[in-house]
Amino acid sequence: MYLAAGVEFVNLNLNDPALSDVRVRQALSLAIHRQELIDTVLSGAGQAASGWLNPQTPGYDDSAEAFAYDVDKAKSLLAQAGVSDLSLTASVRVGLDQKILVAVQGYWSAIGVNLTVNTSDAGVWASDWAAGNLQITALAWFPLYADADNHMYTYFYSANAAKKSSFYNNPEFDALVTKARQSTDESERADLYKQADNILTRTDYATLPLYYPKYQFVAKDYVKNAKVGNLIYHMMDVDIDTTKSDYTGEE
Repeated sequence: MYLAAGVEFVNLNLNDPALSDVRVRQALSLAIHRQELIDTVLSGAGQAASGWLNPQTPGYDDSAEAFAYDVDKAKSLLAQAGVSDLSLTASVRVGLDQKILVAVQGYWSAIGVNLTVNTSDAGVWASDWAAGNLQITALAWFPLYADADNHMYTYFYSANAAKKSSFYNNPEFDALVTKARQSTDESERADLYKQADNILTRTDYATLPLYYPKYQFVAKDYVKNAKVGNLIYHMMDVDIDTTKSDYTGEE
């Protein structure tokens, strides 16, 4: 089993008044038991998220702990925000994302938040997502390469977030991402993206990362140098050890 370079998350539409208060968004995060979700819905095939950036991506903060699960604190934050009987609506594609949101639906009900989960045809969902029509949805985001720019600029930079039903707009975040995109110093870029991730997920709670997906890769022991990089099989260096006892030459 290997850790892919993506992240599964709950997307929040920050243009929606119901989600405008950061205390509400933090409460929604605190109500989700990420490890339990991984153990049950995913049968263990994931790592609880501690930020938006995946451990394989420069800028990942390895000192950050997985997002906390604290129902009492979540209820307290909702009370501080003057929110009760909150009702939200999610639109999601049939499949794993739907199962995840149904689990989230149960977690949120424990803090008095009602989540209605509707399923959509993939094409309809994609159109609504791009048009900014989704209040809540769940999806996985896999970058084309392990670089925070492909993660964060593509999805959450203010000019792009409007096309992802997010509408995140924080000038400090944008400035950090812009500076990182202009830098040729890899260490500096990683630090800037780490700061941006902290603002995005641990200060603004603008999105709710759930877990980093794990996938299975199986090969016979006589197959040498087989590698997987973010869902892509790399076969250039693959070789066969014909001395292995289980190699028959018939494969």
